[in-house]
Order: sequence, then C-alpha cells, then structure tokens
Amino acid sequence: MIPDVIEMIIFDAIIGNSDRHSENWAVIVLNKVFKEYFTGLDNLSRIKIIILGLKILRKSKGKLTLRGVNKILRKRTHYFSTLYDNGSSLARELSDESILKLIKNEDEFIKFNSKGKPDIRYNDKHLSHFDLIKTIKLDYPEYVDKTILRIKLLYDKNALKNFLDTFDDKTPKKFLSYKMPDTRKDFLLKYIDYRIKTIFEI
Repeated sequence: MIPDVIEMIIFDAIIGNSDRHSENWAVIVLNKVFKEYFTGLDNLSRIKIIILGLKILRKSKGKLTLRGVNKILRKRTHYFSTLYDNGSSLARELSDESILKLIKNEDEFIKFNSKGKPDIRYNDKHLSHFDLIKTIKLDYPEYVDKTILRIKLLYDKNALKNFLDTFDDKTPKKFLSYKMPDTRKDFLLKYIDYRIKTIFEI
C-alpha cells in the first residue's frame, strides 16, 4: 500500500490537489464484499457457488478442497482504489483575470505554486506538496524515485498541449459558452509542466 499512497501524493502535487482528506481515498477489501453477498444467500445457492468455484479453481495438480476454498475466503485481499474527487485542483479557484496576471508575472506564478498544500499531514507536519515529497523521500527513497522515473518516461509536454487544445473540440454548439478559454488552457499547460519539472528536481 505504501507505493500506492506515494503515487497518490505525487499525483496530487502535479495537479495541486488540496482536498485529499480521509474520505477522498479508499482501500477496497475484496473478500469483505463477497462475504456479505455470500452470507445473504440461501444454502442451495451457496452450495452451487462453492461447486462452481471448485470447478473454476481446480488446479492441474489436484482438486481444491472445501478447506482450501474457506482459506481463500478468509484471506484478506486488498487493493488501493482508483483516485476520485480531484475537483479541488488545477487552480480551479482562480478567475480568468488572476490567471492572466500569473501567466505574465513569472515571480507571482512561482510564488503561487509554492503556496499550495495537500490535506495530508506527515509526522504531524502540514507541508507544501513539494516539501511533502522531499520529506517522504527521506523515508522511502526507492518508492519516490521509482514513481518519478515512471513519470519522466511517460511525460510529453507536446502531448499535454495537444490534449488541452482539443479536449473540448466536440462541445455542442448550444454549450460553446462553457468551453475552456484559451488563456486558461495556456495557464494549465504552464502550471502542470512547471509542477512536473519541479518534482523531477526532487
């Protein structure tokens, strides 16, 4: 789970997410869901599922016993959920006028990017996105470096620009007024690129 949490923290740093509180991430426990479903069935249905499971799970070196099935059901199988509720990100609070000012003023742009903090504490400290990554790297350097390396291999500024330029091309005519202004698209390109490159330097 540690690599998943670190990936989440780095992703939030890229998009500037300030709202990753305790209800905005989850761990899914597979067998818990299955057990609740299984408990609600009648005995005949349970037997049918067990028989079907035995047929499916039969191995080439022998049959899987009822004891083996029970062992599988007792085993806790966890995985980190897909990230969700990422709305408090990408400088969504800024007006178009504020964005234009930040594009034109490099010092203010850098200052704005350095202020954001995630809703995550580490050792009771509320750090900025980038300082949080630096601090976590002291304890888990291999996980942080591995994630950053993967981003380096995948990141393409031109692909990001193409996405921002075209993602709303098919907006219906009656909703054209809701399309993202070009100024904000330009800002997002600069914003994301700056934040990714800052993480590369960590």
